[in-house]
Amino acid sequence: MKHVLLVLGAVAAAPVLAAEPTMPAPLPAPADASDWGGFHAGVQIGRTDNILTYQGRTVPSADTHALGIHAGFATDFGPYVLGIEADFGRFLGTSGDLARLKGRAGVDLGRFQPYLVIGAARLSGDGLLETAPVFGMGTDWKATDRLTLGIEYTIQEFEDARMSRLGLLDPDLRMELVHLRMSWRF
Repeated sequence: MKHVLLVLGAVAAAPVLAAEPTMPAPLPAPADASDWGGFHAGVQIGRTDNILTYQGRTVPSADTHALGIHAGFATDFGPYVLGIEADFGRFLGTSGDLARLKGRAGVDLGRFQPYLVIGAARLSGDGLLETAPVFGMGTDWKATDRLTLGIEYTIQEFEDARMSRLGLLDPDLRMELVHLRMSWRF
């Protein structure tokens, strides 16, 4: 009797074992949170460390705070992001302005994008009008799909700057800027 029950159980279970296995439906692909392409614009606040060198000696100079705006465009090439950006800043407590045009090359790490900067800077104000190369680095973080927060460190080296109000002939000015940035992507 036991053998008959085992045989009947095996015969009854055979269609279940022979059926095609059912696979769950694949999950939809997540939205691409790492697309860094498109236009962006925003505000920045920062601090400068000014190093003035005249005739081989470092001259005391005031460090300042700066407020500014920026706008740019980037193209996302998968793991790499290339872009261009213009910014304008005003130094607090002075009549100095800094305008820059920068190229940016970054790495797409999802919600983070570290990048390198190279470009040109134009410093004006207080009897000064100079152009210099700018280079640096920064990183942006996507707080939301549209809002990014970031920090950027750049160096501008103005050689033989004409600083008539200081009575100096052809001093060298090195400006190191650290900006905290907030951008809106659209």
